[in-house]
Amino acid sequence: MGSRLRKLKSSLGKKKLSDGKTIGGKGRLTDVVINRLTAFYGNAIRGNTKNVHEMRQAIWAVWAHTASTDEQPKHWFCPKGSNSWCKYNVCVQNNKVPGFKHKTNLPEAVSEAIKPIFKDLSHLKLLRRCLGGKTQNPNESLNSLIWKYSPKTIGSSITITRIAAFLAVCDYNDGHKSQIDIMNAMV
Repeated sequence: MGSRLRKLKSSLGKKKLSDGKTIGGKGRLTDVVINRLTAFYGNAIRGNTKNVHEMRQAIWAVWAHTASTDEQPKHWFCPKGSNSWCKYNVCVQNNKVPGFKHKTNLPEAVSEAIKPIFKDLSHLKLLRRCLGGKTQNPNESLNSLIWKYSPKTIGSSITITRIAAFLAVCDYNDGHKSQIDIMNAMV
């Protein structure tokens, strides 16, 4: 998400959108907004690892929520109820909508410019690969396990690094239980 949004912002540069302004700048697609959208996208995936349709709905909730204005609230996909992260839907639940003001939203022209990215990154074929909370980069996952057992910040010998790699492979393949079995066999 972050890479795609940054690439879009860079490719459009000084080109004017439908509202006569560029995609970047104050109140538009800034680096802070890109980071926030990326985090929300990741949360939508990690929060719905069992159901691809709920995952997709959560991703579209991010887009629609940030595109919402007081004149055009777009909270169709946002979670309902008083425990929702969507403050608008909390107000709906508590019958306080008339007093609600949208604080952070993207202009319509920016929302429409980023919509194709949300469409691409919410494709069911892509999201199916995220079911079960699996990473799309198994090497990155294995490397993080190795560095968990032998942190880069602490100097280690080759023997310690090999043991860390061995434990990480066991943990990666069979889960933490395999390490306990190995330790019990060694005793």
